[in-house]
Amino acid sequence: MPTETFFRLPKEKQDCILASAMKEFSRVPFHEASINQIIMNAGIPRGSFYMYFKDKEDLYSYLLKTHEKKLEEGFTKALYEHDGDLIDTYLALFETVIHKIKTDKNRDFFHRMIMNTDFKNDSFFKKHELKNVVLSQMFDHVDFTKLRLTSKEDLSEIVDLIHMMFIHNLVAILKFGLTKEEAMEKFKRQLMFLKNGFYQSKGGEIC
Repeated sequence: MPTETFFRLPKEKQDCILASAMKEFSRVPFHEASINQIIMNAGIPRGSFYMYFKDKEDLYSYLLKTHEKKLEEGFTKALYEHDGDLIDTYLALFETVIHKIKTDKNRDFFHRMIMNTDFKNDSFFKKHELKNVVLSQMFDHVDFTKLRLTSKEDLSEIVDLIHMMFIHNLVAILKFGLTKEEAMEKFKRQLMFLKNGFYQSKGGEIC
């Protein structure tokens, strides 16, 4: 988290530093990103950087949190729009994220974030998984009458599975060139297999 010194800077200066960081983290994977490059782009002394952030991880963590907040808001909105249906919500979110990684001005940053092996495996980055962004929201808004689940722990396990499929299909778009339509169809098919396992049935048929 940035220091109070950073938050006392004029907003234009804050935005300049964050934009410089986004540029560097978009250019190379996290472990190759250079603090020297960030401060050069931002036009600040190296000493000032450490007055604002503890280290490179601290800065990257803050950037992730700003985007996580937007993702959390999008997830909550989708839950409401789809009456608490978990499957429909994730399909809608997946479509939104695909659009973002293809068209957003920061798409190179999102590409690096998704494709970076360290991001997916390192314990530091696991704090920023989609599950942790949205799980607290789910417990208040998911329609549990549709689910064959008995506890919040069960839902957490299901979210783990959905998240793995979510990331896997995003990687398939970025690495193997799947189209939006192909990725959506694949993700939907996977979710339907999962749905058949944990949704309540009506009259012997899967709802």
